[in-house]
Amino acid sequence: MSRRDPTERERAQQLQAATYRISEATNAAEDLPQLFRAIHGIISELMPAKNLYIALQDTTSGVLRFPYWVDEHDPPPTPHRPSRGLTEYVLRTGQPLLATPEVHEDLSRRGEAELVGAPSLDWIGVPLKAHGR
Repeated sequence: MSRRDPTERERAQQLQAATYRISEATNAAEDLPQLFRAIHGIISELMPAKNLYIALQDTTSGVLRFPYWVDEHDPPPTPHRPSRGLTEYVLRTGQPLLATPEVHEDLSRRGEAELVGAPSLDWIGVPLKAHGR
């Protein structure tokens, strides 16, 4: 029996189920580290996600912190003020980003983002929004 790629409908159902599971995990987690591990596990079921981090920006100071960091190449960064990395680009735009090497090169050329850490084949960033922010 051969396995075929999921159809768009099946993929949409998978994403909806993952979103629901993440929502459930937010209610079930006893603490943030447990929640972050659960989110990583759910995302890993959808796509390869050996490397994943969660960045939080302090609304008062603007400092970025990285309470969850799993990376094969780079150590977790220390808390810092936003610079021109892809994380900061996603925070500035408020939009998800799939940064292929070509997209990242274009963003770098335009001065929108610069390489921070080891280069990646593809980089995906999604802003987590709460209360419209």
